[in-house]
Amino acid sequence: MRLELFKQQKAKDIFCPHCGTKAQLFLYKPACPNCHWNVRAAKTNVLKQFRNSMIPFILFVVLLSLGTFGPGKSLFPLLGWLWPVGFGGFWFGYEYFKLSRIGQAKIVAPLEPPPAIFPQMPPLARSYNLSFLLLLFLELVFVVITGWIAYSNLGRILDAVRTRRFDPDLTFLIFHLLGLFHLVTTAPAKLRAFVVESRIATFGQAAVGTVISESYGSQMGNEIEYEFRDASGGTQRGKGMDFSKQLYEDMRLMVLFNPADPRENVPVCGLVTHRVVT
Repeated sequence: MRLELFKQQKAKDIFCPHCGTKAQLFLYKPACPNCHWNVRAAKTNVLKQFRNSMIPFILFVVLLSLGTFGPGKSLFPLLGWLWPVGFGGFWFGYEYFKLSRIGQAKIVAPLEPPPAIFPQMPPLARSYNLSFLLLLFLELVFVVITGWIAYSNLGRILDAVRTRRFDPDLTFLIFHLLGLFHLVTTAPAKLRAFVVESRIATFGQAAVGTVISESYGSQMGNEIEYEFRDASGGTQRGKGMDFSKQLYEDMRLMVLFNPADPRENVPVCGLVTHRVVT
């Protein structure tokens, strides 16, 4: 099987893997107007994006109210800051309404399980993914800067909390803790990717897999979950990044895995320390 079969299509040309119809995009998630492929996943994505966009804004409004409106003051002017909530609700609601007009998902024959197809292992060369490294650097810089500002004024922040006053530096402390939590929880998986790719590049094997789920990610790529068959015929699952942002549910992809331990696998579209030599 030639590697050209796995080249990613353009974002404007996403086709349904079931019927081949050109899919429509709803907040970055495609859905088929013909067989209704991915409608349920697209609806879930709309609700998720609405939640993710509204929570930070509402938190900002709450912090603003603590610093601007003290005891005995009217909260009516604060309603002026809530208009983006209504605008966002209308926009996301309209996207959800368009998906609802497509109708309920028709019963379509699911794609077959991942085929036992093992193309030739593509040659890999050492090459670091600049988007991945840039994100790590920016995330680290964000945690360091917000932490430096917050901890430099920690005494004043604690005094403001004890007296139920709002201190602007409290926002830096909150963002620092959130960023630090995200960095600590995701660092093991990121470091593991470097080790796994080194092993796979040395004695790896390729297989054809199927995307199970896709979610819009912040790491300059989307997060995907996929499954594939190893050399023994067993079905394996894996998670990785899709830096091409062109893979969605039920689509095929090339997976590289360690034959000695198929749990060590990575999609070609998610390589961070290597690239395919074409």
